[in-house]
Amino acid sequence: MTAPANWTWADGPIDGGNAAVIDVDGVISDAWHRQHFLDRTPRDWRSFFAACVDDEPIDSLLTLVRMLDPGLTRVLLTARPHWVLTDTLDWLRRHGVDWHLLILRGRGDGGLTSSQYKRRSLLELADHGFDLVVGLDDDIRNIEVLRDVGVPAVYIHSGYYD
Repeated sequence: MTAPANWTWADGPIDGGNAAVIDVDGVISDAWHRQHFLDRTPRDWRSFFAACVDDEPIDSLLTLVRMLDPGLTRVLLTARPHWVLTDTLDWLRRHGVDWHLLILRGRGDGGLTSSQYKRRSLLELADHGFDLVVGLDDDIRNIEVLRDVGVPAVYIHSGYYD
């Protein structure tokens, strides 16, 4: 089965198995400095995502991710749009993030909410043979989606949604 176009592998495709699903913004990267782009009406999503290059890592959560079972495929599932792929890959390299699969919103996913997009992505992962054993996210709506599809989920409080 061919992987969706919005999947980027770190070192080539993996044929299923146990996986951890980890959000990026608010979980391993600190997006607090760019939240002001979302405080206006209409929200400035382009500037918000363009500023992701300046995020600081959240060291304690990167340590937690490193402590996960090394046999788990680490899937970074983020609602970042595909046009920040290069910046995201550079950020991951710069901060030594251990990952296997990065999933960004595809070019046609702009009309989906984060929760709709993540639900679809979780189902695609399952269809590709991944057994999702844990999920980390900072949006309670996404935590509910993870749990709804049977993935044990850990809520990380970023403060972005207060």
